[in-house]
Amino acid sequence: MADQSLLPPNATPLCRALASMGQRLTDLPLPIRSTWSPANCPANALPWLAWAFGVEDWDTTWSEAQQRAAIAASLTIKRTKGTIGAVTSVVAALGLQARVQEWFRQQPLGAPYTYKLILTVTQVGFTAEQLNRLIEVINRAKNVRSHLSEIEIDVESRCDTYAAAALAIGHELTLPNYQYDPGVQQLLDGSWALDGTQNLSGLRAV
Repeated sequence: MADQSLLPPNATPLCRALASMGQRLTDLPLPIRSTWSPANCPANALPWLAWAFGVEDWDTTWSEAQQRAAIAASLTIKRTKGTIGAVTSVVAALGLQARVQEWFRQQPLGAPYTYKLILTVTQVGFTAEQLNRLIEVINRAKNVRSHLSEIEIDVESRCDTYAAAALAIGHELTLPNYQYDPGVQQLLDGSWALDGTQNLSGLRAV
């Protein structure tokens, strides 16, 4: 391979070594685009990406999926902060089964400027720490005038239902023990030539 260096012919060995080292550095992969993507960023760099995106609520105990979702939703939350849309986004980012119901959507109507937090509890359940964390992030995303009035818990039990069916068609045939008689022809595959051209006189019961 021809020398692609721009160094003059009289360059010293040190200059050529430095040029070679610089060439190797430029060959290093720089995944800048993927690093700035919440979906593709390396897991160990997620806290730094959250800082760069200005994520206000961050918990190192979150799962990797929750951390990525929180970063991905951060811009939407900032654009809509103070609205029910921001609250919905921050709850969805945590991956918890919870929703917020404003006072004018309740039956009967709730106290003005309040909201109700509805939790769906399954076999997994909610811990007190998760609940406190959820209320904390909602308070950051909601408008200032709205206040939590009550927490409603819906208990939901899930199970899988399986159905199966089987169909069998056939005939059951029972034969007594027979022994071979030389008068009956046996084919090369070991079967008996009882195809209608032979009779059963060559077989006799034992």
